[in-house]
Amino acid sequence: MTNNSLSPVNKRILLATGGSGGHVSPSLALAKALINQGYQVGLIHDTRTAHLIEGVLDVQTYEMAIKRRKPGFVGKLMFAWQLLKGTYSAHQALRKFKPDLIIGFGGYASFPAVLLAMIRGMPLVVHEQNAVLGQVNRFAARSSLFVAVSFPGTGRIPPKDQHKELFVGNPVRKDFDDLISVPYKTPKDGEKISLFITAGSQGSAFFDQVISMGLTLLPAEIRRCLSVTQQVRAENLKAVEALYKDHDIQADLAPYFQDIPQCLSQAHLVVARSGSSTLFELLTLGRPAVVIPLKSSKDNHQYENAQAYQKMGAGLLLEQHELSGEKVAKAMVSLLLYPHLLERMHQNATRKRQVNAAEKLTAAISEVLRKKDIIGNA
Repeated sequence: MTNNSLSPVNKRILLATGGSGGHVSPSLALAKALINQGYQVGLIHDTRTAHLIEGVLDVQTYEMAIKRRKPGFVGKLMFAWQLLKGTYSAHQALRKFKPDLIIGFGGYASFPAVLLAMIRGMPLVVHEQNAVLGQVNRFAARSSLFVAVSFPGTGRIPPKDQHKELFVGNPVRKDFDDLISVPYKTPKDGEKISLFITAGSQGSAFFDQVISMGLTLLPAEIRRCLSVTQQVRAENLKAVEALYKDHDIQADLAPYFQDIPQCLSQAHLVVARSGSSTLFELLTLGRPAVVIPLKSSKDNHQYENAQAYQKMGAGLLLEQHELSGEKVAKAMVSLLLYPHLLERMHQNATRKRQVNAAEKLTAAISEVLRKKDIIGNA
């Protein structure tokens, strides 16, 4: 006789995410993969990332009124109060949704649901997007069925929990998977070189000033071949536009580009921050990159990510505090003068990319739920 409790249709999985797009993007990719396998999926998130989640998928969502912590003693007190309220909101969400499993994606926004899962002894899994385990995931690892990681050899996993590590990669949006087949065409002598420059949704004054200045210091024969698509803050648009015009650099500038997958797929070289989602999108498409970590990232994870990416041979790591226009030009001139170096980076990225990460994580989740059901019904 068939036991229907083993069917995904009867299983409810709550994803705890939020804080930034780097946590939200893989959670949405996993949610879609879980739904495709018949699971009932819910998402609990903070107010800050509600615009990234609401209406994207046909799932039950629960919002917690938590915002990023402000500096100072008063900021800490306010954040503690927000976490307390968030924990009550998470309690309400668990009561309504009644999940069979909770998956935490790290960051402060996942903490309330993860904490309640630990206290109540509920089945828990965590996924780490970065090359080092974040604070919330380190805390939760002790109670997790397994710790899914994006980078092989992820750092700061507590020694007693290292046996739980499962390498699956970082799930990316289907938009990127759909573009895997777009070929990378190494630019030949005299051909246009497509350069895409982005610092994330908020932009970066540093990119606008120093990276742009670096391009103007390249030899004239390189500048004339450049076709630059660059994210520039609104207040800096006119200045950067004038700078490029004065140095014969063809450029398409905007505060934000809607179709990021298309922009990346058309680039010969990308200059970007080193958030995990960005790096795995680049790996998926096999695009070479110059990566500049955000120094203020929690646990310095962007630097750790960039180091791991450089070790793959898929990109070049530059540290912001060491850079000037001259150093940017010096770092980029060999890549642009000798395109075979770009081709090598492309090949390395293609070899190292982890396709179907969401499906791999879904399979691992299905397996632990199956085992728990078999044990429970024995």
